Amino acid sequence: MELLWIVGFIIVWIVVSRIFKHSRNYDNLDSAIKGLKDFHVDYREIGNDLMSAIAVDTNSRKVALVENAKQSVLTRVVSYKDLISVEIITDGNTVTSTKRGSQAAGVLVGGAVLGGLGAVIGGLSGATVSNKKVSKIDLRIVVNDPRHPTHTVNFFSRKDEDREDPLVVKSLEGVSTWQARIAVLIKQADQNSQDNVPLPNQTATLSVADELAKLAVLRDSGVLSAEEFRLQKSKLLGS
Repeated sequence: MELLWIVGFIIVWIVVSRIFKHSRNYDNLDSAIKGLKDFHVDYREIGNDLMSAIAVDTNSRKVALVENAKQSVLTRVVSYKDLISVEIITDGNTVTSTKRGSQAAGVLVGGAVLGGLGAVIGGLSGATVSNKKVSKIDLRIVVNDPRHPTHTVNFFSRKDEDREDPLVVKSLEGVSTWQARIAVLIKQADQNSQDNVPLPNQTATLSVADELAKLAVLRDSGVLSAEEFRLQKSKLLGS
């Protein structure tokens, strides 16, 4: 009888310890997100395993990456320009991904999800997944940070659940929405980079025009004769 009391006490102690740890992990992530400075939280997600979280400020196009480290909470805020890729991973297999310079199927740039869940379900039924069971669903983001290049947020973790299980379907909906959300930011960064690159012909034309203007000033001020101006002009124009 005494042994049963001891065993029961140990079981209760383990359960209470786990509940306390989970509560503490959630509170740490929640407090870190709420304490972000100069960051308006439009969207947030605390991982299913309570080990990491993510938040987005759509106006400033910043992403907060938060994770529970051993003795502290690691918080990073990155610009959308520092997002390199985002992918959905199920049981170690990449289902869908978006990288700088590419676009994933199922994602419509502009803020809407076009068949996002369908793309994920399709990926789950592809060659990379040989069974109908799902144990883990993660969102993994790669950022331009050599010290901590990846950030993973867990959306589902349970041994061998049927992928048609309501909880699995709900988790896939959540992770596909977040994958699309980050993909939009990546595409905006791509578009911004393209818009800021001057066309080669425009650059060359402006350079020749500037040089001709300088030559005209030198001619008008008497530094160059009319003949010298004509020769230099011919060189610039290649004639």
